[in-house]
Amino acid sequence: MTVRQQAYSRWHIFDAVTPMGFRSCYYMALLYSGVLWAAEPLPTPLNLQQAMMIGSSELQPVLFAAQSREQAARAGLQRVQGDYALEAEINLEAARIEPAANAFDLSPNDHKASLNIRKPLYDFGYGSTRIEAAETAIDAEQLDYRRVLAQQQIAIARSFFDAILSDIKFSWDNEAMSMLYVRVDKMRDRYDLKQVSEIDLLSAETDYQQLLTVRRNTETLQRISRAQLAEVINRPGELSAELVAPGVDLTDLKLPDVEILIKRAMQSNVGIQAQARRVDAAQVAMEAARKLSRPSLDAEVEVIEYTRKLPSRENWRASLNLKIPLFENARVKSQISDQRVLWLQRRAEYSRLQSDVRKQVYDLWLGIKNLLSEAEGLKTAARAADRALDKSRGEYELELRTDYGDTLVNTSRVRYLQTKNKFDTIVAAMRLTMLTGQMPRSVIDHQKVSFQVFATGEANEN
Repeated sequence: MTVRQQAYSRWHIFDAVTPMGFRSCYYMALLYSGVLWAAEPLPTPLNLQQAMMIGSSELQPVLFAAQSREQAARAGLQRVQGDYALEAEINLEAARIEPAANAFDLSPNDHKASLNIRKPLYDFGYGSTRIEAAETAIDAEQLDYRRVLAQQQIAIARSFFDAILSDIKFSWDNEAMSMLYVRVDKMRDRYDLKQVSEIDLLSAETDYQQLLTVRRNTETLQRISRAQLAEVINRPGELSAELVAPGVDLTDLKLPDVEILIKRAMQSNVGIQAQARRVDAAQVAMEAARKLSRPSLDAEVEVIEYTRKLPSRENWRASLNLKIPLFENARVKSQISDQRVLWLQRRAEYSRLQSDVRKQVYDLWLGIKNLLSEAEGLKTAARAADRALDKSRGEYELELRTDYGDTLVNTSRVRYLQTKNKFDTIVAAMRLTMLTGQMPRSVIDHQKVSFQVFATGEANEN
């Protein structure tokens, strides 16, 4: 077990035995003190699985915020349960009086100490409905945490792939610049021999300077993409020098009908499920508001001790208190209206989210199909580039006139486009996986992209 895993284990135990308020303060202190970040340096080389493990810890800012919303929902449940818990308090009263001349006890000290115990017994469904609404809100936030975690995994993968692509782009630009430098250098020699005009030389040098600028921009992009990766995994300032691309297999990738994917998304999308639970919570809260005017029954026991002993004073009292509202006042009607508005808003958000998910599934389905079609064209281009490179290399070795530099640059260009196509396909597949109810990381962990499981109604929920 690594230092980080041991730390996580300790924090889970800490969660179980520490009150929520103290846990929240403790987590916040850790988050901003950098205790986690100092535990271990980033692995070298860094692969995508490691980046996801580091960037998906519970104290990542985006995940910490989602977890805080769940803790807030739990606090709401605790508040509701507290309204029906046993209450006990001691009341102390110190008083000095002037007793009547004919009083039984002529002492001027009239002090009182009492123990009061109160417990709500029954409120005809109002309390149980409030508790149900609070528990449903917790379910919604737990589902929403999974949605945020899935989005975080996709963000890590996209940043990781962008950093690798910047390396390949730099290699491509560097080869193109080197080739053009040799060409410009030879043109300078020919210009000295009056074999080319000054205009042609200046044009070639301009092309070289433009390409040099492109190369410098790509070099800057390398640092920017690594800085972005460091931020998304919450390791600001730690730029990974070496990244290892995942070996995800895209061969034989076939998409089922879009209707199957949409149906799966409507059933299993965690965002839709979370919003559905919010609708349920709002509906139950509205029902609770309608029960606010129902009777309530409480039990109360009071034990009293006085300094002045009077015949009319009792030492204890036990009572049952039945409270029956005579009518539904304006405050209750206002709460019902507020809860109904919230319920209607949640329903509208639920319908809008369903529409958005359907559109996203359809767009990704078309996008992946286009990427797969583009990949086939790039395979042909790669074979042609390799053949051309072999031919140019042979002519170059025989010192024949050749375009070896151009074919080398073209090979790098095709390699970049192929890699970009593959990474775009993986990210699109991860997004489609998330929309259809699975965790995006399963695409990376299984090293193979497949959606055929949905055709049989089965799904891996890892």
